[in-house]
Amino acid sequence: QQSQQQQQQQQPQQQPASKYKVQSGAVQQVIVIDHPGNSEKQAAEKDRVLAEHISKVMEKGDSNAIVVVAKREIADNLAAKTWEQGFKSAALHTGKSQEGRLWILDAFKKGHLRLLVATTTIGKGIDIPTISVEASHLIVVGMQNGVEDYKRYVEHAVKVRRCGCLHVLAFFEYCPEQHTAAKELSEFLKAHKAEVPEGLCKIAEQVATGNREIVVRRASPARLSPRS
Repeated sequence: QQSQQQQQQQQPQQQPASKYKVQSGAVQQVIVIDHPGNSEKQAAEKDRVLAEHISKVMEKGDSNAIVVVAKREIADNLAAKTWEQGFKSAALHTGKSQEGRLWILDAFKKGHLRLLVATTTIGKGIDIPTISVEASHLIVVGMQNGVEDYKRYVEHAVKVRRCGCLHVLAFFEYCPEQHTAAKELSEFLKAHKAEVPEGLCKIAEQVATGNREIVVRRASPARLSPRS
């Protein structure tokens, strides 16, 4: 009985299973952009790193990519900028007609377009994981809707792929309203044997020790109907 207890103590503790299971067909990379109190420097660094990464991906003749952004204006501007740089790109969002969106998707599938800049909400049953089956690279610019969206993108995109490896690059920026995101993302990367950036661990530790601003959203109080 004593030997059994020793064996149990020697066995490493297993981490809790993730809700999302990413297969080996995905290579995840997270870049942390963190300049508290300096929004201009934050934006400039993100734009620079994003431009460098897109150029690097597009230099490979057989590569294509989907860039996920938060707003239509960002999608339109980035698509126009990359088109001027000589990359066959287009924006994909709900501001375009259904016919236009389907045309863009078809052009991407046939290789006429190599870069799609899509918003998190495309509409009409079209979603990021579905169109990612045609891409070699998925670039997630920010996590405005939390880490859950990122997990879903990666897990489902890999699940529906027919072949090849999906390269995923995500930009992480700290948001006080989503103060648990750094810890959640770190755990997700660890669970799938992906590299965890030092900056991500630092933010998670700062939140845990109270050295980072957090905003706790409180539910609005229920309205009481007037007594008759």
